[in-house]
Amino acid sequence: MIGILGGLGPAAGCRFYDMLIRMCPALRDQEHPDVILYGKASVPDRSAFLLGRSDESPLPAMIGGLRTLEQAGARLIAIPCATAHHFHSELQSAIGVPILNMLALTAQFLAQGGVTRAALLATEGSYRSGAFYRALEAAGIAAIAPAEDQVQALMGMIYAIKSGNLPGKQALEDIAKPLLEQGAQRVVLGCTEFSLVGGLSEIYVDPMRILAQEILLLAASNF
Repeated sequence: MIGILGGLGPAAGCRFYDMLIRMCPALRDQEHPDVILYGKASVPDRSAFLLGRSDESPLPAMIGGLRTLEQAGARLIAIPCATAHHFHSELQSAIGVPILNMLALTAQFLAQGGVTRAALLATEGSYRSGAFYRALEAAGIAAIAPAEDQVQALMGMIYAIKSGNLPGKQALEDIAKPLLEQGAQRVVLGCTEFSLVGGLSEIYVDPMRILAQEILLLAASNF
């Protein structure tokens, strides 16, 4: 039984479940893994808390959601929200089933591909927390971030996606271009909302896809 703590945001959680369905080599319903998707959209804004703009920590609500999944029978859990992984160690210590670390899996994927410099497109909260930086650096990968005005442009795109307004791929490509010119070999879509932007080339790495692939492999092997 796979558990998904979704709602962070809602469209990203649904996109992750869709990935699980599309990537699973199943020929009939019964060959897909059982999945519980908890769309806990009431979790407080992760970036706002990490940036000190809100005193409401998302940690208690996320722990509550994870415990609900565990009690419902989940034996392996995914959280399709990069910013939430700042709290990964606290979340893992609060429950008794494994929570896959999407950031570490992404860093491992890049390192295996020989990447040593990667552009990171993420939330302002992710940049501030440094969780993605640390995961990449632990794998020997230098992260390149956009300028502050471009970070604010990314945040505008993220909240537009959360409200149902998808930007075209050009908006992301314009921000990624100078980072590629600085030597980035790949561009990490470090916010799961960006997974909903279509038409991006293979130079863009989608952590949600890496997470989906790993959780399907583990589910198939009964980990």
